[in-house]
Amino acid sequence: MLEIDQLEETIYKQCLLLDYPDMNHETITPIYGFEEVYITNKGKETVSIIQAHPASVVIDYIVTWDTLSPFSYREEELLVKQDITVEEAWSKEPSPDTKPITEEEKLEAIKLTRQFLSNLYNEDSGRWSLKTLHRENGFILATLNLVNDPFQLGIPRKLVIFINAEQQKVINYIDNKFFQDVFASYERIGNVKLSQEEAYNLLKPYITLTPRYVYQSNLKKYVLCGKLDCDIGINATNGKIQYFD
Repeated sequence: MLEIDQLEETIYKQCLLLDYPDMNHETITPIYGFEEVYITNKGKETVSIIQAHPASVVIDYIVTWDTLSPFSYREEELLVKQDITVEEAWSKEPSPDTKPITEEEKLEAIKLTRQFLSNLYNEDSGRWSLKTLHRENGFILATLNLVNDPFQLGIPRKLVIFINAEQQKVINYIDNKFFQDVFASYERIGNVKLSQEEAYNLLKPYITLTPRYVYQSNLKKYVLCGKLDCDIGINATNGKIQYFD
């Protein structure tokens, strides 16, 4: 049985100070809260929700280039199959999204990611870190974060690239810079008055740790973890509970 006290050192590190945007009032407030993650039974490692996907590969590779790619990006509509047939249901065939990403697919995805960035983000060599690859809705998704991103606002700058593995091409992408640009104009409310330890002690009664078996691609097996979750945050300016929408 996983207990919070047994994993407290690791759980404490997940208590983060974030800028919380209120879109209704166009304000930003510093909030302490937890990101939903899995913590291994030994309590030394954390596994993100994406990393827990059975067809996920951790990359952690800073993408660089010396020359611009002749690659030409052409956006395509993301056609997602929502339903399955009765025959597919009865066949009990596993979802294609659970198929492990092969070494060849990984290398091709890295190459396509570099080509895409050098074409559409040509001044950003060395500024993006390719964090993970995973399958979703028939595509391979490359998730990248900006290196040394100074902008907190709840979620760091993120880029998700959709790759058609069969056709070996990038077909679409999502960049959350739009939201950062919107939030940059918001008014900041108050100053941080609570320490991480004070906030953690206030949040601790609301923390849940649910046992889950999670696939770890580096071990190629499922391991027992605790799913860390907390539905509230603590306002760092006054210590009051912050309920998330």
